[in-house]
Amino acid sequence: MASRSAKQAIIKRILNSNEFSNSHIYSALLKYLVDCSLEGVIPKEYTVGVDVFGKDKNFDPTIDSTVRAHIHNLRHKLEHYYLTEGKEDKIKISISKGRYVVNFIENKIPEPGNKRQLIKNIFYVLLLICIIVIIIFYRQIYFLRNPEWLIPKDDPVWSDYFKNEGAVSLVFSGYFFFLEYRKEFGKYWITRDQSINSVDEFNAFILDTARNKRRFIIPPFSFTSTNSIQCFLYFYHVFENTGKKIDIRFTSKLSWKDIISQDIVYVGSYKTLGILDYIFSKTNFIYDIQPDIVKCISGDGDTLIYEVKATPSQKYLRDYAVAAKLPGPGGHPILLLCAFHNIGMTELVKQFTDPTLLVGLERQLSKKGEIPQFFEILFRVNGLERMGFDVEMIYFREINEEHIKYEFDFLPLP
Repeated sequence: MASRSAKQAIIKRILNSNEFSNSHIYSALLKYLVDCSLEGVIPKEYTVGVDVFGKDKNFDPTIDSTVRAHIHNLRHKLEHYYLTEGKEDKIKISISKGRYVVNFIENKIPEPGNKRQLIKNIFYVLLLICIIVIIIFYRQIYFLRNPEWLIPKDDPVWSDYFKNEGAVSLVFSGYFFFLEYRKEFGKYWITRDQSINSVDEFNAFILDTARNKRRFIIPPFSFTSTNSIQCFLYFYHVFENTGKKIDIRFTSKLSWKDIISQDIVYVGSYKTLGILDYIFSKTNFIYDIQPDIVKCISGDGDTLIYEVKATPSQKYLRDYAVAAKLPGPGGHPILLLCAFHNIGMTELVKQFTDPTLLVGLERQLSKKGEIPQFFEILFRVNGLERMGFDVEMIYFREINEEHIKYEFDFLPLP
């Protein structure tokens, strides 16, 4: 068992760690509990509240959970410390459940995995790689033998994407989150503010003097819906035999330079368009959030309103999805595939990536004349939970490239 001086050295090392050095509250709480334990005293919740948190004599632990909440977080901070800086410590401390006693126990450092487990892990990794290779090989052979499952290179919707040089930027909904340091908990929290959807809006947010004293960090990763993975597979099928490279991007990290210099396909919700909302504004559609409404300005100037409908249980849903292909400000095509819900998004993507459905869609468009390079379409999608079973095109209009004007004094040059 460690001596008193050894225990004091242990607590000193912990308090000087990165986990605790910047957290006065948790450092003071931990030192207080250790001092009590070294003196053989088991403090009560009331005593901790008064001595550490400065509560007055009217402090009632049954009503005020300050002490319990901080003890709970302190245990987590200690766990994190022993997973990082303190993972090599021979002695670790823990706080007993149900009472505020600090225990000094041996830190059983796990030995490296044995050779058998290592071989087992390698086997599973190699097996997974083999399965992926087999699937890719099978797909290539299948599509070569079944050309009807390939979208032809002269397809009126995709031909300009196929012939243009450079990669295609496949842009998904990027939900902008940031990390906010919460002093009362002594750690960073993932925060989502619906009014902040880009780096520029984030920078404007932290310039606010009332908030600038807090610490904020933009994480190096993006958040998106699980539906994006399924949609990516559909687009991979479109481009895999064309030699085109696909760049995956998210609206939360998209820049005007990207939009001006690259072919763009956006798949996502109306509310996460980000800076692509400026491109969407060039269509004849206007959307509202809560209630979810798409307004369509028809050729004769009438405004048609379509509102999303759902049963109380959200099992049956009627969504309205927009497909708009426009010339971008840099001359590159931009295809926007937008919906309110995953059901509309997925069914819309299928219309443009499934060869059979795409042929059917283009037949409908050809009845209205030659299929234009640029267009806007509104679809009504009915479905059950996450599965659509009825897709109807209810509006179509050709977009005249000459009528699309961008404010170049507003956009940066490539």
